[in-house]
Amino acid sequence: EGNAYKSNPFARMVRTIQQRGVVVLGCNSAMMWYSDTFARNTNGDPRAIREELLANLLPGTTILPNGLYALARAQDVGCGFMR
Repeated sequence: EGNAYKSNPFARMVRTIQQRGVVVLGCNSAMMWYSDTFARNTNGDPRAIREELLANLLPGTTILPNGLYALARAQDVGCGFMR
């Protein structure tokens, strides 16, 4: 659309916190949902859209099966969870 972002407005901040040791995780379940939703809204191919989304993730992002898996793995290695 007319006001679409051309780049990620948070990229600089994410790179900065990654340099401090923050691990950035992505949720595959959400990626699939977004791919399907974008495909329905644009009459596109969900697989092609998913590949485009994956190709445009910020470097260093790790995709995990889902958010609950990511949380459990993070807690396994000593990370705390705060609400």
